[in-house]
Amino acid sequence: MSLYDKERCICDLIRNKDKIEMQLYSQAIKEYFKGKSNPRKLLKYSKLFKIEDKVRSYMEVLM
Repeated sequence: MSLYDKERCICDLIRNKDKIEMQLYSQAIKEYFKGKSNPRKLLKYSKLFKIEDKVRSYMEVLM
């Protein structure tokens, strides 16, 4: 069994946006940025998964 941190889960959500119900997707993204977030770790994961541009867009709007 693998356990992920919040940042990894957010990256997985963004990578699989088309497979997730939009309401759940939006709520998860908003809640992450509203709470205690770790931008450095999120960007680190986003670079690994090649979604850095998408993550930066969310960060600009929601942080």
